[in-house]
Amino acid sequence: KEDIAAAYVMGTVKAGRLTAVGGLRFEDTRVSGKGYKNEISREEAARRAAWGGVVTPDELARRTLAQFGNPIASKADYQNFFPSVNFKYAIRPSLLARAGFAESIGRPAIGSIRPTMSVNVINETLTANNPNLKPQLSRNLDLSLEYYFKSAGMVSVGAFRKDLRDFIFRSTSTV
Repeated sequence: KEDIAAAYVMGTVKAGRLTAVGGLRFEDTRVSGKGYKNEISREEAARRAAWGGVVTPDELARRTLAQFGNPIASKADYQNFFPSVNFKYAIRPSLLARAGFAESIGRPAIGSIRPTMSVNVINETLTANNPNLKPQLSRNLDLSLEYYFKSAGMVSVGAFRKDLRDFIFRSTSTV
């Protein structure tokens, strides 16, 4: 479950050929999840291997509890401020220069932070999500120059830079 409360304030200032629009967004994010650890212990594997005959409904229920009866829960919360400012300067009525700065967020997929774990004691492998995974944050800078034709259409050239922090990626490791 993910709950996000947010507030935003914005203002515009015009001074001659320059227009500036600035804003600030606040977000309060709260995440909670429940999952299960999937594990067949060496003892459980030996018990299953020694089982003779048909697996009864009672035995199936016992096996399911032994393998999946390990609940996991997690909670996290974080708060962020995201400022932004955009400038537009009319060099001429048909030629505009633009510049913008903003901070933004990219949250992890909910399936990536759901607390689940799969343990294979025979192969000595562990597969787990990371319920403590934080969002990736970005600082963005955009610049452009735009020329508008009198009849119709425009030509634009632009550049941008995006600096990412806490980049989210999958990882596999061996110990």
